[in-house]
Amino acid sequence: MVKLVNWKRATSVERKLEIARIIRTTDVDVILIPLEDRRVVEYIKSTDLDTMKPLIIRLERRIKLAKELRRLEGEGFKVKVVIPDLTSSQR
Repeated sequence: MVKLVNWKRATSVERKLEIARIIRTTDVDVILIPLEDRRVVEYIKSTDLDTMKPLIIRLERRIKLAKELRRLEGEGFKVKVVIPDLTSSQR
């Protein structure tokens, strides 16, 4: 079972993207989702050091997407950027 950290704060955009399915079906280390106003949500796959179980951490930060992408790839992480459709109306 995967432990989820900070998932209660997920936005409606993230829920609409079905981010849990995207995380399960990809083999990347970090998933980036750009939101409006320079906000970026990062989903980081990791391992709990105490129990050695899978861990997925959600971080929401104000950063420049291109700079963060270069930094993560430079450190050797596999990164996927998921672009949400922010113009569609809410259902």
